[in-house]
Amino acid sequence: MKFRLYRNGEVAGTYEPEELAAMAGFGEDDQVCPAQGENGETAWRRAAEFPEIAQALRAQPPAPPTFQPAPVSDAPDPADILNEASSKIFSHVTELMRELENRREERAFAQSLQRQVAELKGELSAARDRIAGLDGKAALIPGFEERERKSQELLAAARAEAKDRDRSIAELSRQLSNLNQELARARRSEASLGDDLKRSGRLQEELSASLAHKELALAKALGVIRKLEAMLGGLVPSASRPQEPAAAEAPPPPVPEAVAPPPARAEIPSPADAAWQSTITRIFRKADDTRSS
Repeated sequence: MKFRLYRNGEVAGTYEPEELAAMAGFGEDDQVCPAQGENGETAWRRAAEFPEIAQALRAQPPAPPTFQPAPVSDAPDPADILNEASSKIFSHVTELMRELENRREERAFAQSLQRQVAELKGELSAARDRIAGLDGKAALIPGFEERERKSQELLAAARAEAKDRDRSIAELSRQLSNLNQELARARRSEASLGDDLKRSGRLQEELSASLAHKELALAKALGVIRKLEAMLGGLVPSASRPQEPAAAEAPPPPVPEAVAPPPARAEIPSPADAAWQSTITRIFRKADDTRSS
């Protein structure tokens, strides 16, 4: 590490510890400071306080003894007195310069402290303003918290309502699907019923036509039976004709005008004719019962 030397009121620039130790008149009481770092009041110290310089001074060989002639007389030499006075004056001036330098450093340090204090005062004022603003904002925090709590409650209620609506929508969708299925089934049933109705209509028409045809055939059969009855009535005597209590009540069907009853015969009916007549009578009764029903 290199050091600066303060001598004769001036700062001599940087030397190695060995160079300082080799200087003439350099001792442990000389003021030095490190070349690196601040050159402030606390940086100037005695050379013996630095281990590097102290070690370099101990490593220097001792100075050879100087020859001092004996004084001629006991009276002090004016030159010695002058040298001693000059040395004391130089020492006193050195102390004064050191004190002046210390004062300058103290003044610079004080000014630096004053600037720092002013800056700290400004920062403190700004911090107080910020704290006041933060206090004002902190007073609004309870209101914000209350609004946040209400917002959370409203949000929770909205979410619950949304869930209920989603469930309702799902239920309605399910019901709509069921209704669509029922509608499809109803349409299929309607189409099937339409086909059944068409088939029923065709069957009804066929049955009506068949019934009309059968009625016409029955009417023709009744006409034929009446004709046969009239023909048989002319053949069989009136005393031997059996009574028809049920069939006599119903009016006989109209006989066509174009058909005339056959002429009566004077022959005596045979047993075969009597059987044939009873058979014809039973047929007439069944026909009358069928017509009455």
